Amino acid sequence: MMRMDEILKDLAKKNEIFNEIYVRTILKDWKEIVGGNIAEHVFPRKLESGILHLIYDDPIFANEIRMRSDEILNLLNGRLEGISKIERIKLMRRGG
Repeated sequence: MMRMDEILKDLAKKNEIFNEIYVRTILKDWKEIVGGNIAEHVFPRKLESGILHLIYDDPIFANEIRMRSDEILNLLNGRLEGISKIERIKLMRRGG
C-alpha cells in the first residue's frame, strides 16, 4: 500500500494542481530548511515559473538568503526530488 506522501508525489508528476500542493508541503518545512532565525524574518510567498518569491521584513536576513541562495536552492530541490525545480530566489520587502 502506498503512503499518502508517495501518492501525492505521484500525482504531482502528472497534474499541475497536485504539483502546487506538493511544493507547498515542502515549503511548510521552511524553518527546518533555512533555520529558525531566518524563518522568522523571511517567508515563502509563492513558486512561479521556477522562481521562489520570498517576503522579508529585515534586510539583514534577506542578505543572509542571498549569501546562502545556492545552498537553499539545493536543499529545496533535493526535497522536491525532480517533481518541480526552483531555478532562483526573488526577494521582496514586506509592505514595499
